[in-house]
Formats: sequence, C-alpha cells, structure tokens
Amino acid sequence: MFTRCHQSTKRSISKRTVASESLEESKSL
Repeated sequence: MFTRCHQSTKRSISKRTVASESLEESKSL
C-alpha cells in the first residue's frame, strides 16, 4: 500500500518536472 502510493507520487512528480521543462523550452524559443 505504501509503496504503491509512493510510486504514484514519484510518477506525478516526474510529470510535473517534464511539464516545467517543456515550459522553460517554450520560453527560450
């Protein structure tokens, strides 16, 4: 139960990181 919740949290964090990275890329363009 804890590991599953931890994995979903990791996934959401990685999604957020990717979104912020794409935002930075569009800004530089």
